[in-house]
Amino acid sequence: MKKSLLSFAALIIGVIGTSAQECPYPFQVLNQEYTDLVESTTVNGPELWDDPIYTIPLGFDFLLFNTTISEIVIIPPGAQLVNSMEAKSVEVLIPYLNDLMNASATEMVSPISYVLEGTEGNYIFKLEYKNAGFYGEFEQLGTFANTTNFQIWLHQNGNVIEYHYGPNTIKDGSAIQFFGTGPAVMIGTQVIPGGSGWSGLWSLAGDPANPSLVAIPSGTQMFTQEQVLTADPASGTVYRFGELPVGVEEQDLEQEQEQELVIWPTVSGDVIHFNLNENQGYTIYNSLGQIVKSTISTQNLVTEDVSNYATGTYLIRTETGKIGRFIR
Repeated sequence: MKKSLLSFAALIIGVIGTSAQECPYPFQVLNQEYTDLVESTTVNGPELWDDPIYTIPLGFDFLLFNTTISEIVIIPPGAQLVNSMEAKSVEVLIPYLNDLMNASATEMVSPISYVLEGTEGNYIFKLEYKNAGFYGEFEQLGTFANTTNFQIWLHQNGNVIEYHYGPNTIKDGSAIQFFGTGPAVMIGTQVIPGGSGWSGLWSLAGDPANPSLVAIPSGTQMFTQEQVLTADPASGTVYRFGELPVGVEEQDLEQEQEQELVIWPTVSGDVIHFNLNENQGYTIYNSLGQIVKSTISTQNLVTEDVSNYATGTYLIRTETGKIGRFIR
């Protein structure tokens, strides 16, 4: 059964917490000539896909937010990629939020394919949607005048994420897009399938040549034009979610005590991030030297909710002597 707009939005719409978080990935826009994948493996075969569900091996371990993955799962509708169909919450990559399908009712013209390039330590997993059509146009007009091309690249070196956009035949985005004149392009962490919540959800908004990365506040029930792109990205546009910031690698205790704990952002709104070894203890102090929190990290990338902290300067000291400060 074809999904409606409301059920389509339900995957990523929900209520959890009270405010938006900052994305831990550094974001930038690049330009690179778009080329179709060569000698790639087609995941849909001869199937005239619509609402696809495919599990695809990456060929290496990849750190997506705090989760190490070795495969990616395409879920309907269109191009929503998650790390699991079984987990209670999932990491989400959405290079193009729309109800996409094979751009023909009779023959395969829109293959979904992937390839693994490079060598160990520098592998790049590439997934391509080629000449994808839009179900909304087909349902209303029986045509596929609008098509689009894009790829998702996952870099083993640095765990970098890239969305690459190719040529499209879209003349009027408002006729096919759900939330405005351009697509919703997103990245999210700890999204609960079914729409009951998320930990972080970010969308690219505004001019596709120079978009802003905006956080989607908890409780949002429908996206607006201000939260999506104003048009489709031009061919050659690359949206890069770069390597997560890391601290200096641990050497010996004496040297570790002289190292700074890298915290971002240093002037915090609601959350801060920093890197530690798993199962490493740390303590947060306020400006009076009082202990606000003392705990042990369960993941390498630590995200601390400081939204309830009083305004002021705080210090974090790790059990190995690293010290960092942030302002709330």
